[in-house]
Amino acid sequence: MRLQRWIGIGLCGVLLAGCAVTSRPPATPASGLDGAAEARMARADAWATGDRPLEAATELLAVVERYAGLEEAELAAQKLIAWRVEWSDDLGLRRDLIRYSEVLGEGEVVVAGWEALAELRRADIEGRTRALLGADRTEGGGRYERTRNWFGEMVDQGRSQVELFDLARSTGVPRTLVAEFYADDEASETGAVIPSGGDAGRIGLLVPLTGERAVMGEQAVRGARLAVQHDGGIELVVRDSGGDVYQGIRATKELILHEGVGAIVGPLLSEVAVGAGAVAEALSTTLITPTATHPRTPEIGAYVYQVNQPSETQAVRLAVYAKRGLLCRRVAMIYGNTSYGVTMAEAFQESFEAEGGVVVGREPFVPGDADFDSMVRRVKELRADGVFLPVSASDVEQIAPLLLYHDVHAALIGANGWDHPRVKELGDQYVGGAVHTAPFNAGSEDAATVALVDGFQAAFGELPGVVAAFTHDATRLLVHLYRDGARDRGDVWEALKGGCTIRGATGEIHFDAMGRSSGGADLVTLSRGRVYSIDEVGTRGTYVGELREALP
Repeated sequence: MRLQRWIGIGLCGVLLAGCAVTSRPPATPASGLDGAAEARMARADAWATGDRPLEAATELLAVVERYAGLEEAELAAQKLIAWRVEWSDDLGLRRDLIRYSEVLGEGEVVVAGWEALAELRRADIEGRTRALLGADRTEGGGRYERTRNWFGEMVDQGRSQVELFDLARSTGVPRTLVAEFYADDEASETGAVIPSGGDAGRIGLLVPLTGERAVMGEQAVRGARLAVQHDGGIELVVRDSGGDVYQGIRATKELILHEGVGAIVGPLLSEVAVGAGAVAEALSTTLITPTATHPRTPEIGAYVYQVNQPSETQAVRLAVYAKRGLLCRRVAMIYGNTSYGVTMAEAFQESFEAEGGVVVGREPFVPGDADFDSMVRRVKELRADGVFLPVSASDVEQIAPLLLYHDVHAALIGANGWDHPRVKELGDQYVGGAVHTAPFNAGSEDAATVALVDGFQAAFGELPGVVAAFTHDATRLLVHLYRDGARDRGDVWEALKGGCTIRGATGEIHFDAMGRSSGGADLVTLSRGRVYSIDEVGTRGTYVGELREALP
C-alpha cells in the first residue's frame, strides 16, 4: 500500500502542477465511517449536485489521502471514479474510465483519486476556455487576447506546455497561441533584433548539460561536434536546456533572437521539445528533435521535425512480434509511470490484444522509487509467457535478475531503453533471447554506421550511444543542406519541405509531410553479449533471415 501512496503523490506533481500535497497523519483503524469523513463526503455530494465538481472532487480526494487503506478512502475513491465517468462524457473518455474502474484493485485508491481529479480539473479548464471563446463571439472582439491572458494565468499556476498545447487543440484555439505566448515580445523588451533570416552556417544545439540528463546531453554534444568537425563554414552554438521545459524555452529564444542560428537540433526530451518547438514555430525557425519519441511532437507546427521513431510505433512492432514471432499469449507489463512508459504500455496492449493476445497485468512504477521485487512476484502469479519492459537500462539491471531469481519463465520484450552496453553485459543468464528495438546498432557493417563508430572512438575513446548517433545524424543533415546552398532559415525549411534525404548511422532520414522521419528502429535479439537483427516477422514462431543462422 505504501508504494501506491507514493505513486499517487507523484502523480499530483506531474499531472496537477501547482496543487499542494499536505502531509497525511497516520491512519488509525475505524469502526464504521469516521465522522469527519462522513461530513466531507456529504459536503462533496452537495457541491456536486450544485455544479461545483472541482470543489467536490477536491473534498473527496482529501478523504482518500487522509484515510488511505480504510473503508472511507475506498468509498471516496469509488465515488470519484463514478463522477469522473459521468462528467467526462463530452471528452470521449467513458470507455477508458469504465475499464479502469473495473480493474481497480485494493491499494490503488490514491492513484485513482489523483487521476480522477486530474481529469475533472482538465475538463473544467476546457469548459472555461470554450465559454471564454463563446463569450468573445457574442461580445464582438478581443477573443484572441482574452484567451491568451487566460493561458497566461494557467502558466502562472504551473500548468505545463504539454497541457496548454493539448488544450489549444481541443478547444479550437489557434495553433500559434501557445507558441506566441512563449515567444511573445521579448526581443523588444531586451532590445534584441531578430537577425534577418538567420545564418544556416550557425546550428543551434539545445541539450541538457546540467541536471539528471547531463550525461545524455554530453553524448549529444559529442555526436554533433563530430558531425561538423570537418566543415569549416559551420559553427555549433550550444545551449543548456537543463532537461526543463521553461529553461528550454528561454534557451530557444536566445539561440534565435540573439545568436541568429539558421536551425536548431534538439531538445532531446519530448516534454522540452513541446515548449521549444512552439517558440521555434512562432519565430519561423526549423527545429529538429533527434530523440523525442512522443508521436505528436511534429504536430506543434510546420517548422518542427522528429528524427526518432515515435514510441507508439515501436510498441506496435514489438506487440506484433511478441504474438507472431515469440508466440506469446499472455503478457504482463512493467513500466515507468511517465509519459513515455504509459504511451508504450497502452500502445503495446492495444496492438497485442488486436493480435489475439491478452495483457494479464500492468505494473507501473515511479522512476527511482520502485519495489521491483514485489512487482516481479505478482507477475509470477499471473503465469505470463511474456513480459514487456519499456524501461531504462538501469531498470533492466534490477528487474532481469529478479525475474530469474523468482523463476519467471517468460520471453523478455524490451524497447529502445535496452539499447545500452550495460544490458548486453548482463549476459545470457539474464537477458539471453530478449527482443527489443534498436534505433542504432554500433556493430552494424553499414558504411554510415562504421564511419560514425570509427570517428567517435578516435575522438573520444568509446563507442557512440543512441543519443550521440541520432544527434550526429540530425546535425549532419543540416550540414548537408548548407553544403547544398542553404544560407538562411527560409532555405533550410524549404529544403526540408522539399523532401531531402540522407543516409545516417541510424538509417535513412526522410521526413514525411507531418515532419516525421520515415526511418524505423530495428528489432534485435541478444545472445552471448552480441546483438542480432531480426529482419522481419515471417510465419508464426519463426525467425527470418540472418538471425536463424547467427544464433549459436
